[in-house]
Amino acid sequence: YIYSRFVTRPIRQMAAVTTTMQRLEKDAHYPVNSSDEIGVLGRNINELYQNLWQTIRSLEHENKRITQLEKEKIAFLRAASHELKTPLAALRIMLENMQLNIGEYKNRDQYLAESVAQVDRLAAMVNDVLRSGSVAEQALRQEKRLRIDKLIAEVVDDYTLLAKTRNMAFTVNTEPTTIRANRDMMRHVISNLVSNAVRHGDAGSVIKITCNQHELAIENACKPLTKQQLQHVFDPFYRADTQAKQSPNNSGIGLYIVKILLDAKGLEYEFAPHGQGMRFIVKL
Repeated sequence: YIYSRFVTRPIRQMAAVTTTMQRLEKDAHYPVNSSDEIGVLGRNINELYQNLWQTIRSLEHENKRITQLEKEKIAFLRAASHELKTPLAALRIMLENMQLNIGEYKNRDQYLAESVAQVDRLAAMVNDVLRSGSVAEQALRQEKRLRIDKLIAEVVDDYTLLAKTRNMAFTVNTEPTTIRANRDMMRHVISNLVSNAVRHGDAGSVIKITCNQHELAIENACKPLTKQQLQHVFDPFYRADTQAKQSPNNSGIGLYIVKILLDAKGLEYEFAPHGQGMRFIVKL
């Protein structure tokens, strides 16, 4: 009788613990007080339950991330619809006035050229929208070990000619830096950041790029954005007044795409005034 109670007591205790585990109570735990078969079984149950909770937490996190992405997609589509509506309406008015030979629109050669330019801007905007969707979908696929410092060198080489047209130069200070990521995704991020630095930096200034195993930083000299502008800088199609004047054909979704891609990858980032300019930091 005593031996029977000695054997059945831990089994009854284990049954009670597994019942609480069925209810997914976080603190459920079987106290292991021996190294015999029952003790080994208890440890295995505890490890299994911990793995189950880790999986649940991962699924909850992924579900929140997907929900947020869906909300951002809806907001993006609404913003895209609004952004396309205005130039389409202007184009229609221009063409109708040309058709009716109204006032200055009788000069068809001039306004046909403006209409073609408007169509080109709309086409570029649509391409940006389509490209942003495809890149975001591929962001976490085909990941492999990637040398960020070499990717930076490629992107800087692409923008050197554009920088020279504004009498700008690059100073690049990088260390061999390897992360696991999708190459197209990271190139898209770096290219957008370097493009912004060139297009919105002061003419004749120097763009500073540093990279090590901890972070990537891109800094340019320009008029720092205000707190209010920084609150909207990652919104789709947002352009600060100075940016709109400098790059009127810019679609305004570059930093939005950067945000989507970095969020999908789970990389932290910061965009803030620094000295007499702005600095974008990506935590690696």
